[in-house]
Amino acid sequence: MRRHLLPTLALLAACRPDPGTGGDEIDGSTDSDSGSSDTTTDDASSTDDASSDTTPADLPPPARPVLESPAEAEDLDPDPNVVHVSLTAAPARYEIDGETVEGWAYNGQIPGPTIRLRRGDTLIVDFHNGLDADTTIHWHGLHVPFAMDGVTWMNAPVGPGQDFVYSFVVDQAGT
Repeated sequence: MRRHLLPTLALLAACRPDPGTGGDEIDGSTDSDSGSSDTTTDDASSTDDASSDTTPADLPPPARPVLESPAEAEDLDPDPNVVHVSLTAAPARYEIDGETVEGWAYNGQIPGPTIRLRRGDTLIVDFHNGLDADTTIHWHGLHVPFAMDGVTWMNAPVGPGQDFVYSFVVDQAGT
């Protein structure tokens, strides 16, 4: 039995301050590969009485990641205020828990590569559609010009085999 995986791509999904930058870095990475959380605490006073009846033996083991953490997109521009990357959308097959999964990938990986930016940077994405269907990139939560937003049925899609250049200034930190 084959399953089809159609991942939602959120290239710029989270914001985590970079030490010494005042929190202006936009970062799509997570701590899922380390299994740690930035919100945990050892302070016993932070637990509420209702949860104190649960012991670690009562909890299921933590889930292992199904997919690897995404690689970081290579910046093709030496200008420190410009992030220029190349993305190709194409079909891909992966094995997850012994089953073949078909999906759409960016640069051959699911999820797609992480793109790191700082507020005020210009993002340029050379996008190639290697799929057999029209597609766009939607920048979930980023303030972008309408023509760059990639909203399905509202913006002109990028046809199969076609290229499009996304270019905009990132005016806020994080999404």
